[in-house]
Amino acid sequence: MIPQRYAPAQSSVGRKSRIGEGKPSMLPKPRRPGSTDRQSTEARRPSTAGHRSSSAEPARNTFGGGRLSREASATKLPINGRTPSEDRKSRSLQTRLDRALAFQALASRGGASNMTLVRPLTIARFVDIVGALLATITRDAKLNNDNYSWLKAVNTLHAFPHALALIAYLLDLVNHIYLRSLQAMLGIDDERIAELQQLIKKYETCLHDETERASRGKEARFVERHAALLSALRAERAARRDCGKPATEARSGDPNHKKTLDSCVEYKQGLIHLSAQFPHLASLAIDEKWYSVRRRSWLSGRRRRWTAAWMQREQQALEEEVSRESSEAAEWSRQLQDTRNKLAAYLAEQKNYDRVEQELDFWGLYGKRRSSGKLLEQFTADQLSVE
Repeated sequence: MIPQRYAPAQSSVGRKSRIGEGKPSMLPKPRRPGSTDRQSTEARRPSTAGHRSSSAEPARNTFGGGRLSREASATKLPINGRTPSEDRKSRSLQTRLDRALAFQALASRGGASNMTLVRPLTIARFVDIVGALLATITRDAKLNNDNYSWLKAVNTLHAFPHALALIAYLLDLVNHIYLRSLQAMLGIDDERIAELQQLIKKYETCLHDETERASRGKEARFVERHAALLSALRAERAARRDCGKPATEARSGDPNHKKTLDSCVEYKQGLIHLSAQFPHLASLAIDEKWYSVRRRSWLSGRRRRWTAAWMQREQQALEEEVSRESSEAAEWSRQLQDTRNKLAAYLAEQKNYDRVEQELDFWGLYGKRRSSGKLLEQFTADQLSVE
């Protein structure tokens, strides 16, 4: 049922044009003086001259283009008056409307009848939405069409932004309650977080302490020494590989040795052909097996000499390291003994200083007593002389 003050004053042609414009806007758009929409509206407005006077009949509010227009009030707006930003208001109201639509869609669980809000908002739908939000917040709210009495004009167009603001406010409360319960369920405690942040700051302060700097410096020196030892080990292994290359080449097959064996074979074949005509040349035959055995014995001797030299170098390095460690240990022992001697001397001097201090205290106390006795005798003598 539409209120009486919004009774339709247009003809059926006006109503048809309102329906044919497409989907109406869900938000009120206040009119501003000097806008193009106003000019276009005034250009389309038929002249009222000869039909009726503006003072004879009061101006009526009309529904047109999805928004409320007031002819009388629109003409009385100041030309240079400051009004709120229309875009900002539209964005704020659109955000609230989207949130309300989302809540209604979730509450309906996919129902086709409750998927959208219509404008103007009906009392039954408004009571259902607010009742559901209040039930979520207070757990015991029972709002229905019989007991609500605090917003009677919710189905009017000018009350739609206020109803939408109330729904948005209740949605903010529901979101806040949900976030607090979620933090409690997940164990997110602000006090615990603040305590952990203080602990982190304390540890950061400890990291910049002198003791911590000294320990980090010691660790850095240890890392440098470890890197130096690794580089020395790599160099020693490279030297070992260089020294072992000849033996490896001999084991894998020396090309010169192969050439020599081939020459021996050719020489032996030629000697066989010649020994048939010249028998005395048979004594010049060469046995390649004997040459191979001699070669292997020479290589084994060389390998033994190289192994002996390597062992000798390792023994010398070990002896040098042992002697160096012995000298360092002797130096540390000497320094320790010197420190102990100095400590014993300091303790003896401390005892001597304590004895001298005790004597000074004793003689100082003795002198005070003597001076006190002299003062007492002088005071007694003065008293006797006065009497």
